[in-house]
Amino acid sequence: MLAEVLTTGVFTFMLLFVRIGTAIMVLPGFSEAYVPTSIRLGLSLAITLALAPVVAQYVPPEPSEPLSLFLLVLAEIAIGLLIGGVARIIMSALHIAGTVIAFKSGLAYALTIDPAQGVQGALIASFLSFLGVVVIFATDLHFLLLGAIADSYTLFTPGAYPPIGDFTQFALEVTSAAFKMGIQLSAPFIVFAMVINVGLGVLARIMPALPIFFVIVPLQIWVAFLLLGLTMTGIARITLNSSRRAWRSSSRASSGAQSAPYKKAGLRWPTKTTGQAKQKTRHSESSTTPTARVMSSAPRKSVTGR
Repeated sequence: MLAEVLTTGVFTFMLLFVRIGTAIMVLPGFSEAYVPTSIRLGLSLAITLALAPVVAQYVPPEPSEPLSLFLLVLAEIAIGLLIGGVARIIMSALHIAGTVIAFKSGLAYALTIDPAQGVQGALIASFLSFLGVVVIFATDLHFLLLGAIADSYTLFTPGAYPPIGDFTQFALEVTSAAFKMGIQLSAPFIVFAMVINVGLGVLARIMPALPIFFVIVPLQIWVAFLLLGLTMTGIARITLNSSRRAWRSSSRASSGAQSAPYKKAGLRWPTKTTGQAKQKTRHSESSTTPTARVMSSAPRKSVTGR
């Protein structure tokens, strides 16, 4: 009896650890290259111990066949990668914005190792990646990430076949939204680079003997730093709001969401249907004539018999 209880407890703990550990190894703020592997492993074990009494009820019985156990562990790894990968893709918008800013401001030559991404990148991209990690822990967004891991056991119960098609579609939507947000964050610098290039072209035609590279590049870098200082608060605020909105929608769980989980849980970005409905409502309101508005708002007199 004791051996059976111990076997069931170890199986439950290890199955929970597979999903939680996979998510922790990918989540931003926890999976950075400068965080030692031993700390990440210990944090995963601690979170598993904390969540085990709450989510152990969703763990299925231990399968009798090795193939079923392998498929069960593989499904848990896929779900953990989805949870952590979504958060990582969202935060990669800052790296995209920093790379575009560096290229448009003349700072692309200053390359360094990005500790957050683990690759070589522009200095501005590394700075914005650090800014994203600071925003996560300064605004307690890491608790929202941990809550999403706990809620995933209600949305994706262990033992059920994960919807790979929905996972793929959702990953594509989040990736496209991250690229879009990265370009939007760097939009002021794109406009600034266009103005600078047009001015350089006109100046080169007027004064061909002027060493434009030595005169304009320092001015371009100084103006880019000034523009970065002015837009830093907006970049951090937009990233915070977008991440919070996306992660909150990811943590909404419903019991009957096994067939199409991301659609029923709100795991999608705004589509054109909502905008078209709002535009159609505004058009119907604007098409109403003033006479009809007056007639509808005028008080109606009750008709009484003589």
